[in-house]
Amino acid sequence: MYMMGMYLLPKGVHGAFDKELSRFFWQDPLGRQKYHMIKWADICAPKDLGGIGILASRQFNKALMLRWVWRIMRDDGGLWLKLIKAKYLHGRPLLGCDRRDESQFWHSIQEIKNEIRLGATVSIGNGEGTMFWLDSWLRERPLREVYPSLFAICSDPALRVSTAALEGTWNISFCRTFGPEETEA
Repeated sequence: MYMMGMYLLPKGVHGAFDKELSRFFWQDPLGRQKYHMIKWADICAPKDLGGIGILASRQFNKALMLRWVWRIMRDDGGLWLKLIKAKYLHGRPLLGCDRRDESQFWHSIQEIKNEIRLGATVSIGNGEGTMFWLDSWLRERPLREVYPSLFAICSDPALRVSTAALEGTWNISFCRTFGPEETEA
């Protein structure tokens, strides 16, 4: 449990966990296989969806790691958060930081952090912590999904709304001039 709360474990480890759990359901006391009457995914489904609520290790690992992401984004922490900010973030918001060359914990945070965007909406505030292309601040989906051709040629994918909207005008730069595809977007 501790390791799943600190690192994203490899697929092979999750496979071994699931194998041992499935043996509990599908093996008799003498070690012989029983007939599988239900899929493993259905067993792992929540009770209200017809499963029996067994936690799949991969989803549990993701949930534990997303708890760290949530706490960093909400600024909910003491000394450990100050250390994270000083060592990895350097004044940037978590979702705008792509440094992966550090510790295994930080690498795991970088791997999982974008999954929090799936259900999150962003309140802009002063725009300092809101990513122009990556956050759902203007629509239900991020602008990178609404305008993928523009996102592909933007010069700063981690652009903040506060930087993009300076002095009442939009300041968004691109790597090249627009072609016919981008003009239509």
